[in-house]
Amino acid sequence: MASEKETSDAYNVISHKMCDLRERLENEKDKTSRLLTANDQLKAELEQFKGENEELLTRLSKIAGDRLTTDNPNITDLSDPNRPLKLGEKYSELYDNEWTDAFDCLTESGYTEDEAIETLYLTLLNVFEFCEKKAKQMLKKTDDAVNLLFDEYRKSAVLKDVPVHLTMSRKQLAKYCKEQSTIEDMQLQKRWEPSRQSYVDKNEPENDKEAESKHVKVEEQMTKVRKEVSHSILPIVQRAYMEASWRKQCVHGLKPFILQCLYVGWMMVVQSPPMCFKTALRGDKFDSNSFKQYTCTGSIVDFVVWPALMLHQCGPVVGKGVAQPEKHQ
Repeated sequence: MASEKETSDAYNVISHKMCDLRERLENEKDKTSRLLTANDQLKAELEQFKGENEELLTRLSKIAGDRLTTDNPNITDLSDPNRPLKLGEKYSELYDNEWTDAFDCLTESGYTEDEAIETLYLTLLNVFEFCEKKAKQMLKKTDDAVNLLFDEYRKSAVLKDVPVHLTMSRKQLAKYCKEQSTIEDMQLQKRWEPSRQSYVDKNEPENDKEAESKHVKVEEQMTKVRKEVSHSILPIVQRAYMEASWRKQCVHGLKPFILQCLYVGWMMVVQSPPMCFKTALRGDKFDSNSFKQYTCTGSIVDFVVWPALMLHQCGPVVGKGVAQPEKHQ
């Protein structure tokens, strides 16, 4: 049998090995814990990078989309109920419905068919010119108002040694300064100037173009805004035209026609680029791609009943017009 000394030595060896094993196990646990923590951090950073990447892609896509669709009539926002294709449909409905009712009312009130056709044709063109003029004025006046707002402010500030908006009062400064007991009114502009007279500004440009008075162009941005609010502005457009044009003596059946012309006309001019009409002169060759025949067939135009609706100047036809060909002798 083994002696007590041998047993004790064996026990000590086993004990040391167990301690080493526990120590190594603890070290492995610590290492595993650190690796898991690092892994979690990497996962969190990866998710953050993914989010930032998606945000950047979204912004890039929006910028690219805006650049692509700006003044590009071939790319349409399908969520827009007043997009050109839909306007073409409403334009055709206007002729089929309101135009027919207005035509009947005019003929019943004593006008000949030719007079009624001419009246409705000229009414449409007059409404369109009104909408076109007001849409342009809206951009011009907004552009002028923006520049006038800051131009008047700039001029008033130049007349003073220190503009009022650059003078910080004690009350304003108290919000930011710790030593409130020493606060006095401060002219912020003075803090923009060097404290030492010997200071040389290495960043000063030779010709400070930023200081030059420039007219800010807001037309492109306002064109988008005008389109976005076009439906909200429509009742104002209709009211302005009707209040300036309508009288009690007018044939009441014309009113729905005029209001719908204002709707189509206003939505035409706020497109980018704006939509327009195509007409034809007497004697022109009949264009079946742009016009439908009125009451007879022929190859030469006698008169236009209803102009064609174009996507833009020299663009494709969105809504066919109606023209009367010359009758065969």
